[in-house]
Amino acid sequence: MIMRKIVVLFCLLSLHPAIQSQDIHFSQFYQAPLNQNPALAGAERKSEASLQYRSQWQSVADPYTTMAANVYTRLGKSNRENFFGLGANFFQDQSGDSKLRTTLAALSLAYHVRIGNNHKLGLGISAAYGQLAIDSKALEWGSQYSGNAYNPSIDPGEVLGQAAFAYPDLSSGLVWTFSNTSGKARVNRNNYRQGSFGISVFHLNRPEYSFLGSGQLLLPKLVVHGRFLLSIPSTKLAVNPAFMFYRQGPNSETFLGGMLRYDLVTESKYTGVYKNAGVYLGAFLRTGDALVISSLFEFDQFSLGLSYDTNISALKNVSRGRGGFEISIAYIGNNSFFNRSVKTH
Repeated sequence: MIMRKIVVLFCLLSLHPAIQSQDIHFSQFYQAPLNQNPALAGAERKSEASLQYRSQWQSVADPYTTMAANVYTRLGKSNRENFFGLGANFFQDQSGDSKLRTTLAALSLAYHVRIGNNHKLGLGISAAYGQLAIDSKALEWGSQYSGNAYNPSIDPGEVLGQAAFAYPDLSSGLVWTFSNTSGKARVNRNNYRQGSFGISVFHLNRPEYSFLGSGQLLLPKLVVHGRFLLSIPSTKLAVNPAFMFYRQGPNSETFLGGMLRYDLVTESKYTGVYKNAGVYLGAFLRTGDALVISSLFEFDQFSLGLSYDTNISALKNVSRGRGGFEISIAYIGNNSFFNRSVKTH
């Protein structure tokens, strides 16, 4: 019961106008590209669709759960040097005893130009609609305790304002990508080189973000990210380092690490009977917060990711080191979805 009170107090403090909120995050951030940067729509692959689910802190309170979907495609002929990318992403996050629920749906448009052999530069913008909601009936208050017992029928006499509010959200980003292949990881050829580096800013319009109508604004969030896949010559291995950094007001997060890829099956060059397959295994550090063990399995155009966060912050005394479980699935397409709808030269 004491821990429940602590969690409830944390939830209440997060609603106070003086406390600035933080956005959601995924440990498998590379599986949710549009959550990092709207310019990633069509940047690294011709088309892609992914789903993610995350559950964390079950040992502390009601689980914090997050679900997300990302989809994007290039417009026009998929082999054009300069092209548009169109994307959409959605997520819903529910946290704590108050059932604090954040929902957001966004559309992204990006334009990519060739700036050199195997190199592209892309600029993207995103427009989103978000909503925040809370179930105040799920909260427990000190005034509802009669003697040594809790009585939910007692009116707590607390006013939290509106139970939900909506807001528009605008974001933009820039990304540089390079690749010496068509996009498939053929590490057995010992020449695979692919990577991206980008910067983006979310909440450019600083929407109002308060249940109390107090004028609290959602602070802009700066994101810097990069991910690379580099073959190790004369082996079936490739290294896959990645990082992400964000700052939102006084809050910041740094995510560093990588995985090692092993080529399980080499795709048949002519018959296509055998499909390319590989497995990734590695670890990431969310500085000051968690150690993340990550894995990813690829088969042809599908991938399945699994990861687990082990808490290493001061919260580990309460969580007993338990953090969050995350699963993702993605499909990578070889062609643009709308290659007949746009005229090309």
